Amino acid sequence: MKLILGILILLFSSLNDGTFSVKEKLQRTPYAELPFECIRRAPWGKPGYAITKEEYEHLPVFTYANLGLTERNDYDEEVTIFRKFASDFDNYCIVALEIGVSDPGKQLLVTYDNNGKLIDFLEAGIYDGGTENRLCLKQWRIDTNRKIMVTWIKALTGKEWNITKDFSSIQGQRIDCHYQIDKNGKFYKVKEIIYQAKNYPMSYLRSDKNLWEGDESF
Repeated sequence: MKLILGILILLFSSLNDGTFSVKEKLQRTPYAELPFECIRRAPWGKPGYAITKEEYEHLPVFTYANLGLTERNDYDEEVTIFRKFASDFDNYCIVALEIGVSDPGKQLLVTYDNNGKLIDFLEAGIYDGGTENRLCLKQWRIDTNRKIMVTWIKALTGKEWNITKDFSSIQGQRIDCHYQIDKNGKFYKVKEIIYQAKNYPMSYLRSDKNLWEGDESF
């Protein structure tokens, strides 16, 4: 019995150490269904395999300290696999990485080839807080045809305010950025839709409503 328990502990611990290569971690990660919307209130589930420093050295692995997204936190972040999606091309897969062991957090969409080599990446999600009170500044969704939309509320006032602290409201501007992943796994911006600036209470940014569900006007 002790031997079995020891083996189980060893297997569990290998989930987050350097036992597996990136290729092996991706192979062991199940595919999520498309289309997929990274909505505010969905249970995000347990973290997947950890990506080590050596494996993410070419990625922008940092979180933001302020609402204007100009200041970076100066501590090391934990990086884990959040979701994996299949491409209709057989030479790469699409992976969502979650960055940040605690608040605040960020998500990257990354493409890897079949050998676990990084192809390209896109900053897709920026948030603070847990499921019940998550403040979102960026949210993303991906379609079956490799089309991605990232919705960003760009702070026009209160840029210097700490992203983890309470505030009453900010002037902000919604920007919808549309991307396409090509046959080689590269992200290309297709178009950008900029809405009129408006007032965004903190209660709205922490509400159940997803950023793309707003009533902003052009």
